[in-house]
Amino acid sequence: MKLATCGHVCLDLVHTHNSLPKPGGKAQAQSTHVSLGGGAAIAAGEIRRLGGDVDVFTVLGDPGELVTQGTVNLLRGLGVGLDNLNFAPGVTPSMSQVWMDHQDERTIS
Repeated sequence: MKLATCGHVCLDLVHTHNSLPKPGGKAQAQSTHVSLGGGAAIAAGEIRRLGGDVDVFTVLGDPGELVTQGTVNLLRGLGVGLDNLNFAPGVTPSMSQVWMDHQDERTIS
């Protein structure tokens, strides 16, 4: 049986840190990595991890944007179906900054 996810897909830039900065302050990340975010992408990844077959239905930003291309590459790496991706030329792709402490507490901007 083939499943589908539909909804938000974005690129997350995840920073691990000891503490969040106070308003107007700065903090240095101990590590940074890029991952997929958004409910449709996360659900599709879990379905694949469990051995399921899944297509992702979503609209991404401008196909010429590096963030859009990176999002597609990460989705491709999951092995999900990409035939139902749509693109919005001229639209800035979705990207989130995720600040994570060592207890996995997240702040998303």
